[in-house]
Amino acid sequence: MNRIFIVGGDGLAREVYSYIDRMMQADEKIQFGGFLGHNGYGNPENYKEYKELYVCDVDGFVFEENDCAVIGVAKPAIRKSIYTYLKNRCVKMPNIIDPSCILFPHSVLGDGNILAIRTLISTNVHIGNGNLFNGGVEVGHDAIIGDFNFISPNVRVLGNVKVGSENIIATSSVLLPK
Repeated sequence: MNRIFIVGGDGLAREVYSYIDRMMQADEKIQFGGFLGHNGYGNPENYKEYKELYVCDVDGFVFEENDCAVIGVAKPAIRKSIYTYLKNRCVKMPNIIDPSCILFPHSVLGDGNILAIRTLISTNVHIGNGNLFNGGVEVGHDAIIGDFNFISPNVRVLGNVKVGSENIIATSSVLLPK
């Protein structure tokens, strides 16, 4: 992995930068490339204390071969739009996994997911693409999570739960199986 860029701009983009910064401290091969806006969503002022790291709008940016991108927006519809745009441009989207996360064996993650601080993914969990798991989320065994969900802090997804796509799950919610 060469450089990681964050596409989209709001408070979440700055939060994602802090996860990447923690990853860079653990792995010197990871480099932050900068923030890229998307369709007017993200300009230098949106990045506040990090505005000097703004590069340009993603439409005007040429990714190099080993560059990759992550989505810095919480809203599921915009996450999906950015994901589709980047996939159509053949941009790699790795999973961003904070070093404090715990992933049990036999779980499967798609691409472009973000697992924030203290996320726990139990065994045999299947996760789609472009999801955001904010801090302290726990996902129980055999759960299935679709694509482009925003799972707020401290949510508990119990074992065998099925979550569709493009949902916003409120802070501290508990999802029970049927």
